[in-house]
Amino acid sequence: MAKEPALSKDIAGLSFEDALKELENIVQQLEQGKVKLDEAIAAYERGALLKQHCEKKLAEAKMKVEKIHFSLVWLNGGWRIHDIGTKEERSLVAYLRNYKY
Repeated sequence: MAKEPALSKDIAGLSFEDALKELENIVQQLEQGKVKLDEAIAAYERGALLKQHCEKKLAEAKMKVEKIHFSLVWLNGGWRIHDIGTKEERSLVAYLRNYKY
C-alpha cells in the first residue's frame, strides 16, 4: 500500500468546518473548469489532503462519541459512569444524569 502524504501544518491546524469549506471551494473551482491545468492539479492535491484531514477529524469525533456512549451504563434507574477519565467526559455524564428523558 502507498503511504498517504503527510498533512502540511496549515491543513493540520484547520478545524473540520474550515477544512470542509475550503474543500467545497476547491471542488466548485474545479467543476467550473476556469483554472489552468497546473493550478487544477495543485488544487486537486490540496483537496485530497483536505479530504484526508476531514476524514481524520470525523474518525476522532466518532471515537470520542463511542467512548462516551460505551462508558455510560444504566444501573438502578440512573446513568452511571463506567471508567471515564477526562473532566469533559465527567461533565457530560453529569449533564446527562440530570437530563429529563
